[in-house]
Amino acid sequence: MKTYLIVAILLASTSLVTGCARPPEFTLSESTGQAPLTVHFTNLSEHAEAYRWNFGDGTESTEQAPSHIYTKAGTYTVTLTAIEQAEPLETSEVTQIVTVEPGPLSRLVLDTMQVTLTPREDHAFSAEALDQFDNPISGLSFTFRSLKQAGQVDSQGIFTAGTKAGIYTDAVMVEATQDTITKNASSKVTVKPGPLDHVTVSPSNAKVFVGQQHPFQTRSYDSFGNDIEGIEVAWEADAAGSIDAHGLFTAGSVSARYPDVIKATAIEDHHQAVGTASIDIPLSGFGTATMDGVVNPAEWSGAALRTIDMIGPNSTPVFTVTLRVMNDKTNLYLGITINDDEFSTTAKWLPRGDSFRIDFDNDHDGVMFEHGEDALIVSAGSPQFRDMFLSPANNSTKRLSSDGEGGGSEDGVAVASRSERLNHFEIQHPLSSGDSRDFSLQPGSMVGFRLEYNDAQADGSVGGTFSYPGFRTKNVADIVIAAP
Repeated sequence: MKTYLIVAILLASTSLVTGCARPPEFTLSESTGQAPLTVHFTNLSEHAEAYRWNFGDGTESTEQAPSHIYTKAGTYTVTLTAIEQAEPLETSEVTQIVTVEPGPLSRLVLDTMQVTLTPREDHAFSAEALDQFDNPISGLSFTFRSLKQAGQVDSQGIFTAGTKAGIYTDAVMVEATQDTITKNASSKVTVKPGPLDHVTVSPSNAKVFVGQQHPFQTRSYDSFGNDIEGIEVAWEADAAGSIDAHGLFTAGSVSARYPDVIKATAIEDHHQAVGTASIDIPLSGFGTATMDGVVNPAEWSGAALRTIDMIGPNSTPVFTVTLRVMNDKTNLYLGITINDDEFSTTAKWLPRGDSFRIDFDNDHDGVMFEHGEDALIVSAGSPQFRDMFLSPANNSTKRLSSDGEGGGSEDGVAVASRSERLNHFEIQHPLSSGDSRDFSLQPGSMVGFRLEYNDAQADGSVGGTFSYPGFRTKNVADIVIAAP
């Protein structure tokens, strides 16, 4: 009875564990180690007719005593299955554990190998240490550095982009050391321009003769001065002329200095910026005139011509002036006719009678009536010509003084007369007299001026002062002339 019980227990145990007469057995050369870990398996099983090994990493073998190389870190369950060719087929198996740890440090990687940022934008970099089989290695310290031009990175890998747009190779660098092994990694950073901030127009100032064309170009920038490409602009030229969608400007017929008249409006997303440029449209005819007091159209045929409405304080045009401008590379000639109904040579307040006052913006800076700037007066009365300049009367005001009073000389000639129901005024003045009180026109240079007509009545009463385009722009150089 005891023998029977013992045999029954043994048979039940064998069947539960393996299903074979005896369970399989094996030993390992290594059960733990760094990758690559080579493990040799010794099969101690008996009475089996075939074997199947499962190494726990997705690979198998049917050799009796195989070897296997583990390259990936982790814990693996190795299973040996013994097979007996019986009816039915009988198998039994046994398992053991293999633990593979990462190998020596082979390389570092950053989570982002390249990134695009705007100026002063942040990005968090993280680093990972790997062995030769890309197994992560824990427990190492990372040291971050950055390329100064690209931006700054802190000890935690938080990078702040710099303000200068560009492509920076090795912008963010990381280093780690394991024993005697030191490895590095880096990331490329592209700093792209930020939002649209301002626009420039080039050239910023252009001289364009009546009817002539001149191209303008724009550049768009962010707040740090980085060039933004590909932004389209809308062009405006207002009263100076016309400008097409490509920035090609065509000058109008009105000679003047137009500060900031060219406007280029750029829009990017919700950001808008406007750039401006100034235009000078000069009058510049060529020829020589005789100062006889009559503006003869044939004699002045080479002159640039302008017709101007002279406007009084109520903004109503009263007189029409025809202005002719030319030079012979030595002298500037101004021929003026006005449709006044009388030729008054005296007035209580203007002893010189009907007269034109011409104020020059000597330095062509757009600011009139500065100390030292030139003024010419041609009158129906006597004297018919005065060469004047603005001198300081005291600390706060200016008055007209003759060039002779300031130590200079009156360099021009002017004659006025009445002909064919028009008042005629002719002026001749050197382009460059050498007198510091006079305007000076060198080749290629320009000067702006304004016209003012003082109307005297025959009975000596005040007729009024009329200017172009009127008192509202009294301090503006309405007309521009250019040297040859």
